[in-house]
Amino acid sequence: MTIPPITVNQTQRQVARKQFVTEYLLAQSFQVTTHDLRSLESSAASVSTLLEQGLTLTVGRISYVSTELSNARLKALQAATRNASDRARIIVEGVGGQLGGVRSASLGVYQIVPRNSNQISDYGINDTSTKEKDVIAVVSVTFGVD
Repeated sequence: MTIPPITVNQTQRQVARKQFVTEYLLAQSFQVTTHDLRSLESSAASVSTLLEQGLTLTVGRISYVSTELSNARLKALQAATRNASDRARIIVEGVGGQLGGVRSASLGVYQIVPRNSNQISDYGINDTSTKEKDVIAVVSVTFGVD
């Protein structure tokens, strides 16, 4: 858990026609990093208990950041490359040819999107709004044809 210092902001609140009171607003944010998502989600859902006790608070959205993206990107790249080869082979065999060697290959940006999403971006997406994600790799492969 990361807990930065408390911030203090002074404000004025009108309590009567020409009478003001100085108030201080204390704020503290913190960041929790955990692998125990059930416990984190349960804690976030129980914020209403603090509200019932009279605390004023704001709860941000949980960000789901994966520590397994390197491996997921490699698997996505492997699947995309295999898919490009399979598609090329089907096209070439469909016109009576044979697939030749690779002439060039390039990798586009990765799209890390919510499960079953069809979002794409020229700059890539790195979704943190959901636990379940799909990692999409786009490859362009040019083959020779025999």
